[in-house]
Amino acid sequence: MLKKILVAVDGSPSSLRAAEMAIELASENKSELDVAAVALFPDDSNSMLVKECGAFNKLVNDVVAKAKRRRVKATPIILEGVAEEVLVKLVRKRKSELAVIGYWGSDAFSEIRRLALGNIHSALLREPDVPVLVVK
Repeated sequence: MLKKILVAVDGSPSSLRAAEMAIELASENKSELDVAAVALFPDDSNSMLVKECGAFNKLVNDVVAKAKRRRVKATPIILEGVAEEVLVKLVRKRKSELAVIGYWGSDAFSEIRRLALGNIHSALLREPDVPVLVVK
């Protein structure tokens, strides 16, 4: 039985499907769910930071609300930094027993997303005790 699940969301269709899957798993296993979004900001981007954090807040809180409707205890987490580094630290800190992450899509940004997610997938897969579920 899984006690704690982490799902990373970025607003992409695959991350939203990952969130749905994580909610389903958390509901079935009576697990707690951490819903995380990670944003990378240049040092001089304060106005962008406020705008992006607002978007991430809405995204994460929408997923948390869906989880709560399924009677899943969910915690919103918004972090800043390099996603693969931040998510690995978060998995350790929160003692996650499963990490759920979306795959990349087929839009104009798919190559960039593939490269970025490849790094995130690789970083999470190097965690010896945490299974990773990649959702298409």
